[in-house]
Amino acid sequence: MKRVRIVVGVLAAFSTVYAIVCLMGLTKGFDLMSAILCVTAGTFAWLGWWFVFGGWRSVQARLKWALIGGIVVGGLGFIVGFFGPLIWAPHSNQGPLLGIFVTGPIGFVVGAVMGAILGKERGPRPAPQALPK
Repeated sequence: MKRVRIVVGVLAAFSTVYAIVCLMGLTKGFDLMSAILCVTAGTFAWLGWWFVFGGWRSVQARLKWALIGGIVVGGLGFIVGFFGPLIWAPHSNQGPLLGIFVTGPIGFVVGAVMGAILGKERGPRPAPQALPK
């Protein structure tokens, strides 16, 4: 488990540096694609640092729900953004890029945040009580 934390910490450090550099680039002028990539990198960094410093047992349930939410909603966003333009605008040669660069990352961020908010740690279930006669 210690090796996993080290690897995740290194990846979170790279994501943090990328997010900071991206934010500094946004101060020169707003660009929607840069903002989406910056927020996505920030979300990866947040999840990584949460795993490294949060204590595995204390954040396990919320982190699991955040990852599940990010993967499910991001996957749905990717599918809609990738295959939607192929159906609605079949002559557009750059339509699938919408799913790769816009709807997929936005879906991952929204799903991860909602999963972290709605995810609850499940405690031990109480033992069933016998019914009185």
